[in-house]
Amino acid sequence: TLDDVGYNDLGYISSDLPFVSPNLDQLAANGVKLTEYYGQSICTPARTTLMTGKFVHRTGFNTQQGKIEIFPISNYSVPLSHKLLPEYMQGAGYATHVIGKWNIGHCHQDYLPWNRGADTFLGYTGAGVTYDSH
Repeated sequence: TLDDVGYNDLGYISSDLPFVSPNLDQLAANGVKLTEYYGQSICTPARTTLMTGKFVHRTGFNTQQGKIEIFPISNYSVPLSHKLLPEYMQGAGYATHVIGKWNIGHCHQDYLPWNRGADTFLGYTGAGVTYDSH
């Protein structure tokens, strides 16, 4: 999956960057495109929505409780009662690999990627890591 990308950031639909993403363009030409996905503006809600297939307020993240972004010291995660995309894919016989920022829970071993359907994981679990600092 790919998140935190604007609509005009992919070459095959871009008005000013038509050759910026040839590999993604090929995947789009031969795969499934989510053209009506309504994203969230910050990391944890965006990943939670994409990984659960649910509106973010149905997963326990909302502004009323102040729990909307998972930080390195956070003691909450996407609840285990919400099955994640890698778990569904693994159950269907696919190999699953997560690369990049997880940022949907790390407060206990049960919430880490390899316990939520990822065969392998290469990345970091929380916010605060940037391309410049890591």
